[in-house]
Amino acid sequence: MSDDTAASLSLVDPRLRRLLAYWLDRRGKRAMPARGDIDPLDFAYLLGSIMLVDVLPQPGGDFRFRYRVYGVDAVAHSGMDLTGRYTEDFPGAEFAAKLKQSYTNLVQGGVPRRVQRREYNDGRYYELEGLLLPLGDAAGINMILVGMAFGPWMMGIAPPQA
Repeated sequence: MSDDTAASLSLVDPRLRRLLAYWLDRRGKRAMPARGDIDPLDFAYLLGSIMLVDVLPQPGGDFRFRYRVYGVDAVAHSGMDLTGRYTEDFPGAEFAAKLKQSYTNLVQGGVPRRVQRREYNDGRYYELEGLLLPLGDAAGINMILVGMAFGPWMMGIAPPQA
């Protein structure tokens, strides 16, 4: 991914732009950094909104996705802690399917992706911008680093400063 491609993600939240710059730096000349190249203390400014998702290949070319880390801000916004659980454990089958599809698209494409959601699910309103970043090695993507930005900045209010 070139810097031009990174700019094309059009991230609104400056903390997500900063996380993407960090990922690009850690990647170097490789397709993606490995999990061992990432130090969560380097992005403490976003730590509560970080998720680490294990990519678990399934027979037939499908995938399951398990949350190794589910940040406290994500818990506060979703009303649940999915640490150790799977995307299909998210309430609302349609929303869970969207999550799985977003992660599958990342694994199949191999490049960072921006997601934006404004929707109701399970009686809650979700308004967020997300950055999905692949982690892995020559064998492929084995983890996804997700940074989330929640809230009113999507309604024209200035986003928080990085």
